[in-house]
Amino acid sequence: MFRLKSLVKDKFTERHSRLSEGEIQNHGKMVSFKENVTNALKTVNPDAAENMEEELDEDIAVTQSEVNFTCPLTQVGLYSSCQ
Repeated sequence: MFRLKSLVKDKFTERHSRLSEGEIQNHGKMVSFKENVTNALKTVNPDAAENMEEELDEDIAVTQSEVNFTCPLTQVGLYSSCQ
């Protein structure tokens, strides 16, 4: 059983390395998967479904929020970034 698992993994890695990212994204099953995700989202939340197609291809942006603290005694602002 473990030999079968390693053979499948090796075969998958070999085939995956031969494909470019564009070929993977335009593969029929990947296109179908994206359409299914969009259709499922439309049934749950129609407003969010409009932006879903754009968000599927974009990278996630991580931002830091800034929190402003004010000293209760001196009323001086203390600025700190959340980690």
